[in-house]
Amino acid sequence: MTTNSNSTVSGKTYTVQILSLSNYSASRVSYFCKKHNLSENDIIKRNVDGFTKISIGKVNSQKQATALQQKLATENNISQSFIVTLP
Repeated sequence: MTTNSNSTVSGKTYTVQILSLSNYSASRVSYFCKKHNLSENDIIKRNVDGFTKISIGKVNSQKQATALQQKLATENNISQSFIVTLP
């Protein structure tokens, strides 16, 4: 079986990272969510190499992650985000 970057058979989980904070601040995250009309209940918070990474969504393919990223750009005015794999 061949797979490509749009494969849904990768076994990986993807998310869209929307913030990376060297000094985590709950009020900063709350402000960002309100500004972009996001629910704080929908975010994923991970600590990676001294940074708090804030992302949204869990999907099973890069294609779905790209669609989510585009939706966040158009509906929530989030122009700077990127797709990452979750461990």
